[in-house]
Amino acid sequence: MQLPDSRMGVVEVLNGTGRKGAGSIVAEKLRRAGFDVVKVGNAPEKTFSRTVVVQRRGSDSVAARTASLLGAHGFCQLRNENLLVDATVFVGRDIEEIANP
Repeated sequence: MQLPDSRMGVVEVLNGTGRKGAGSIVAEKLRRAGFDVVKVGNAPEKTFSRTVVVQRRGSDSVAARTASLLGAHGFCQLRNENLLVDATVFVGRDIEEIANP
């Protein structure tokens, strides 16, 4: 496993499935790729059918790299420069496709 590299991006992963451990599976995949995953938790809603990557601050390249690695269908922007993460991943019920491409 690589050491985290903040240049790859600082990311939080939120489980939006209700399935225990789904966020941790995605976080581990991102960490293996060198992303600095600083938070793994639960999303406020457990109804995400697909995984969504949201750009929070900085360059769009972090969200683009994250979405590409996870096989997500692009990303959206919901910027908040006060957050300490570059991107948020909301894990959806497509977790099997993401975990085992």
